[in-house]
Amino acid sequence: MLTEMLRLGGMYGLSAIIYFIHLIFVWCLFAYTPFSKLAHIVYRTVAMTYQEYSGRK
Repeated sequence: MLTEMLRLGGMYGLSAIIYFIHLIFVWCLFAYTPFSKLAHIVYRTVAMTYQEYSGRK
């Protein structure tokens, strides 16, 4: 939101810097996900899907 407000306010340089920092933080979140508790969402979903399609109960 801050990036958009700065862009609409005519502060394009500062807007670009804030947007770049945002992209770095998002990339770090994605890179860290397999090592965090958020990975459980993916791992458990895959395990439940495999269990369902393989016929295991």
